[in-house]
Parts: sequence; structure tokens; C-alpha cells
Amino acid sequence: MFGIATKLLSRHHRTEAARYRALLRSPVEDTAESPAGRVAASVTAQASRPVLARGGFEGTDPGSVTFTTVPPPSPDRP
Repeated sequence: MFGIATKLLSRHHRTEAARYRALLRSPVEDTAESPAGRVAASVTAQASRPVLARGGFEGTDPGSVTFTTVPPPSPDRP
């Protein structure tokens, strides 16, 4: 029994260490976006959807059109 427990703990330790090494390699986001910023980006994206479906921003000044990206929902949030 002690051998089985030791093997399970060492496997868990290796897995956790690999996960932390992967986190260290992943890029860090420069800014932490607030929930209000996410809502504003989502509303902007939803508002531009019908315009894009009609063929874009014809007749508008190209400098007046801005786009923001909405990050995909995180897996821990519905």
C-alpha cells in the first residue's frame, strides 16, 4: 500500500510541476481587463454585427471606425 501511495504522490507532483512550468512559459497579459471593459467590448461587437452583415461601413470615415476584440469566455464562467 505504501508503494502505491508513493507512486500516486510522485505522479501528482510531476504533473503539478509540469503545469507550473507551462504557466511560466505562457505569455502574460499586459493589462487586467475589468468586467465593465468586457461589457463595453461585447456591446460594441454586437452593435457592429448588423452593419457588417449589410456589407460593412460604406460611406463612413475609416478613421472613425474602431474595433475591439472580445476575449472568449473563460471555462470556469458560464
